[in-house]
Amino acid sequence: MTSKKWLLLHTKPNKEDFLFTEITARAMDCFYPHLRVKPANPRCRKIKPFFPGYLFVFTDPSSIQAAELRWLPGSTGWVHFGGELAEVPENVIDGIRRHVEQLNYNPRLLTPTFQSGERVRITEGPFSGWEGIFHSQLNGSDRVKVLLRIIQSQQKLVELPAGLLRSKNLPWPKAG
Repeated sequence: MTSKKWLLLHTKPNKEDFLFTEITARAMDCFYPHLRVKPANPRCRKIKPFFPGYLFVFTDPSSIQAAELRWLPGSTGWVHFGGELAEVPENVIDGIRRHVEQLNYNPRLLTPTFQSGERVRITEGPFSGWEGIFHSQLNGSDRVKVLLRIIQSQQKLVELPAGLLRSKNLPWPKAG
């Protein structure tokens, strides 16, 4: 009796496409959640992994095929937690499928939308914690321009990934 489960396979960087093709060529069920993107540079990838470095494989962990997958070029092996294989429940896989399908159907959900002049807070990166004013979304990318007050009345326009911003509807602090 086989007991197939959704297991999590770790991949080398940018090898998700290759491994997905290899696994499905072996007639195994593999789930590769990815987003279709329109890059500014036409030579860039048009597919972006939703979980970079990971694929979900429906297999019997004790099967020969499962053992072989960990040694495929591009694979770094199965994900373990506390010495046990990371099993992903079916309902979690279904939820990820629905969410990724929704994002691919409506790509605007991927990038937060801000209005020109809206106050924003930067949540990560070298400007983490800084507040600024949203200026514009860069065409064909998930990057934005934000106006930051550097020193008193000096302001600088910086480009950042849109995902680093949160709305912050507060007035500018007065220059001292």
